[in-house]
Amino acid sequence: MKKNVNKRIFIEIGVFALLILIVGYLLFADVNLIKEKEEDLDIYFFTGGSIDSAFSGIVYNGAKDAAENLGLKINYVDSGWDGVKLKKQFDEIFDKNPDIIIILGSFAEEEEALEIMKIAESRGILITFWNSDNPFVRKKNMLEGTGYVGQETYSSGEQLALYGIVNYDLDEEDSEAIVFGVIDVEDGDYTARELRTLGILEGLRENDIKVNYYESSHDEGTIANIVDDVYEKFKDNENVKAVFIDDIETEKYFVELMKREGIDPDRYVVSSFDLFPEVLDFLEDGYVDYVSDQQPYLQGYLPVLNSYLTKKYGFPGFYVDTGSGIVRPGDARDLKDLVDQKIR
Repeated sequence: MKKNVNKRIFIEIGVFALLILIVGYLLFADVNLIKEKEEDLDIYFFTGGSIDSAFSGIVYNGAKDAAENLGLKINYVDSGWDGVKLKKQFDEIFDKNPDIIIILGSFAEEEEALEIMKIAESRGILITFWNSDNPFVRKKNMLEGTGYVGQETYSSGEQLALYGIVNYDLDEEDSEAIVFGVIDVEDGDYTARELRTLGILEGLRENDIKVNYYESSHDEGTIANIVDDVYEKFKDNENVKAVFIDDIETEKYFVELMKREGIDPDRYVVSSFDLFPEVLDFLEDGYVDYVSDQQPYLQGYLPVLNSYLTKKYGFPGFYVDTGSGIVRPGDARDLKDLVDQKIR
């Protein structure tokens, strides 16, 4: 089991690294030549949230750097992570007939998205996805340049579980884990966001680890009540060896609880997602053992590169899973400057 998991992780990382080398060569082999032949493209990039926020700010920096390298100008659109607002903004921009729209794949349901893509093709509008995929729509339109750059959410959750199993011996007899996630009901109908939690749950269960699952909340008071109750329930259970957290606010409160209760950082193997600045501190202090990094800088950079290459040279859409990075305490120190610059 451990050999297979290790082999799979290294293969995924190797393929991703090879792709980055290829596109990096295409971009930087003759940057000046590309800029000299620059075309005037009308581009809109939906950043999800504000470019001043932690996550969207990193995405923005990636897109901005790609635009500067290619000599492009981009219009950035903040939807406040509001799906209704995003769709309204999209409709207004779509009516302007821009050359390129880079947007979350969740901008429309599958049937509506397919119809939009037909109209887009007839008008010469390239639409490509980042952060959340729309797989069927993407595959139908990949030759026209529709791609996806972002986290493959289920695989990222599964990888978080498997990494802990392989590297921290979580598959010992009678092992249990606590999972804080975003799934309300396990009913087989999941959003892309919920699939990340599902990947954790199934990765653990398939390796015979008992899962104690609790849904997180967006309300700080509710988060505190949930985490406090879970800790009281399991604090004397020595079989609980790991805590998986799929929400930054829950993660922050859990670490706060560990400090307040004087819990040894080595008591639990704690893992989570995304390299927020405070998470680097958790890693360095030993309260979090490893983090899955979906590398939002690439989610900004690569869609700009992909759409440019499609418009310029007819390249098809990329499919890039950026969620394969695992960051450990030793890595955190090396990445601090990049996190402060909103690159990692």
